[in-house]
Amino acid sequence: MPKLTPFQKDLRFVRQFARAVTSDQFLGDEIAAAALQRFDYSAVEGLPDRERQITVFRAFYDAWRSASAEGGAAFSNRSVLAARPFTAEPPRQLVLLVDVIGLEIEKAAALIGVEPSEAKRLLSEERRRIAATQVSGTALVIEDEPVIALEVAATLETIGLKVLATARTADDAIRLANKHRPDVVMADYDLGAGRTGLDAVREITSTLPVIAIFLTAYPDDVLSGDDYEPTFILTKPFDERALRAAIVHGLSLPRAGVIT
Repeated sequence: MPKLTPFQKDLRFVRQFARAVTSDQFLGDEIAAAALQRFDYSAVEGLPDRERQITVFRAFYDAWRSASAEGGAAFSNRSVLAARPFTAEPPRQLVLLVDVIGLEIEKAAALIGVEPSEAKRLLSEERRRIAATQVSGTALVIEDEPVIALEVAATLETIGLKVLATARTADDAIRLANKHRPDVVMADYDLGAGRTGLDAVREITSTLPVIAIFLTAYPDDVLSGDDYEPTFILTKPFDERALRAAIVHGLSLPRAGVIT
């Protein structure tokens, strides 16, 4: 895999956050691109990594929030940003940044502009709120290892989802998704020989408005910079709190329809 430039890494992170907030890969990527279209990266090239990453993220963050509040002319970049207003409050942003994406609390606080002590308080409150949220819906598990598949299914059932089926191959996953039409698809990237879990989810999401969550030991293989990348990526061994947060947030948002 080609080595990413610092700006490509920064943009990848911005896309991850935008996808998580919107629970939509396509819309998140469009918002990230529109927000940073006029960003002058040459102005931050010489900065230390942390300062550069925060500067790039804040440019995206402020552009999206500003357009959400003020709107924009039809077909402009601001209209793209305003099409899905930035409605996630700081507590939910922190859960997505810390629990789902995996940042340290201090860096997450710097990204959204709050003091670390306040961020810790908000994060704790939001975690309790998410833990108390009643979850309902259906799920499909895509995993070639039977023991791991059982573990994932049991965790989903504990959270509140009904697991309709488990698929060990990409072809089975596509067939079962079309049959059961689940709300959530949980997928491993590596399914052994043949097509990957990413191949399966790419095809499933082209016809069904599902929430796609990847569990993988190799996140860089999934975040490759290709046209299709999943909305949520959790690293194995997965944390139930992170999984619950992704599911609760995803199910709380309206799902975009699929054009066929």
